[in-house]
Amino acid sequence: MNAQTERLRLEYRDSVARARELVAGSGLEALRRKGAEGGWCAAECLDHLNLSAEDSMRRIREALAESPPRPARRAERMSLVGRFIVRNYEPPARRRYTAAATIVPAAAPARIDLLLGRFEQAHAQLEKLLEETDGIDRMRIRVSFADYEWLHP
Repeated sequence: MNAQTERLRLEYRDSVARARELVAGSGLEALRRKGAEGGWCAAECLDHLNLSAEDSMRRIREALAESPPRPARRAERMSLVGRFIVRNYEPPARRRYTAAATIVPAAAPARIDLLLGRFEQAHAQLEKLLEETDGIDRMRIRVSFADYEWLHP
């Protein structure tokens, strides 16, 4: 297994552990409470992450099906666009974006246990996708997000 795969696997597992801590340390009402500035509550944010992961995995699988597999490189390096995206989405937030309609939560969910279960399942599927793509050059796979309206101001 290459180092990038292992690093990402650990990051996925850490995300799940942090989500579990958040849910365990907060009651339903706290997770459904919106901040003073408005925006989404913690439960809606978790649902947004679920929707985003599910949408991204679908897009990645489509791109994998359309791309001829190439042998993995010794070291994976992010593209300029990839580095830009990570820089803009990693904390601290540098800019606010409007979420695409397909990844906007409908409402604060009533069952946090189901929401957390979906989060755990999505991350398990992300880990599986990592393992499936460990032996190919992932940097050559082009995933399309062209239908996201926030890409076209």
